[in-house]
Amino acid sequence: MITLVSLTIVLLTSTFIVGRLCWKAANTTKLWIKRLTIGGFFLLFLLSLIGLAKAFVVEPFIIPSSSMEKTIYPGDVVFIDKVSTALAKVDQDKIYVFKNSTGKYIIKRCIGIPGDRLNQERGEIFRNAKKYEVPLGVQRTYLIQLSKKRGFFLYLDSMKTTFKLLADPANPMLYYASLTRKESEIVLKFSKTPKLTPMEGEFAKNSFIKAGADLKKSLLNLRVPYVGMTIELNSKTNTYYKMAIANGESKSLVEKKGLYLINDSIRKTYTFKNDYLYMLGDNRGNSVDSRATGFVRMKDVIGEAVIKFTPSDLTGENSLKVL
Repeated sequence: MITLVSLTIVLLTSTFIVGRLCWKAANTTKLWIKRLTIGGFFLLFLLSLIGLAKAFVVEPFIIPSSSMEKTIYPGDVVFIDKVSTALAKVDQDKIYVFKNSTGKYIIKRCIGIPGDRLNQERGEIFRNAKKYEVPLGVQRTYLIQLSKKRGFFLYLDSMKTTFKLLADPANPMLYYASLTRKESEIVLKFSKTPKLTPMEGEFAKNSFIKAGADLKKSLLNLRVPYVGMTIELNSKTNTYYKMAIANGESKSLVEKKGLYLINDSIRKTYTFKNDYLYMLGDNRGNSVDSRATGFVRMKDVIGEAVIKFTPSDLTGENSLKVL
């Protein structure tokens, strides 16, 4: 914030100085001096507006990975709104850009805001005791069980589907696929598809997570931390809370013989000093997100992704879409 304020002061001061020079130049009799000075003023004024807009209002980001497919694709340019997040307004289900602990910019969808309770049951997410309705662009990992395989692939071709199927080597009637809500509805319409099941551990485990079993257990009745929330420190303390204390709160957390030390002091409880968010990628089977890295501090959020621009070299034509 100090850097942004400093930048604003520099830009406004520079604009004022050049404006004064323009005023003096207007009284000169030499035409080329007038044109050069006034032209310089408008150029600097324009740069000042661009700088202020980037600092406080909107900023473009190029998407480098596939973790947000099929909502946002690699190479897309998203424009983020900094105003709402600067006012500490972050909403569920919207897409945000934030900085991680290494200073890298990350884009994910907000699943849980401070105080929300998250649960996983049979592969489904429940938020505050209500089933989470998956947005249209989100890809989830499903197990497809067929009663008869005949005609299935011809049916998918007729529906012009583009998703890939991975056969189960132990059972020729089982397939795995990452599907959006619309794609899952297409699969279910095939008369010989008796079962389409979200993967049991999909919310907790993916290819990037090693401690899957431990984290899956941690997603039972998980409350997203908020300023003033106090937790007990013991052997049952949620893994995500321990990660938040060590990373988000920047505290040294050590367990010795059943005792918990925070910054070398024995503690039985801890009260959070920051608000947090739980963020997931829309490409659930191929995203490094809160399942692996834990909560995101709200103050690390840069802005909300509001507009997506897809360059013509990716799709054949330029496209602009409101997210």
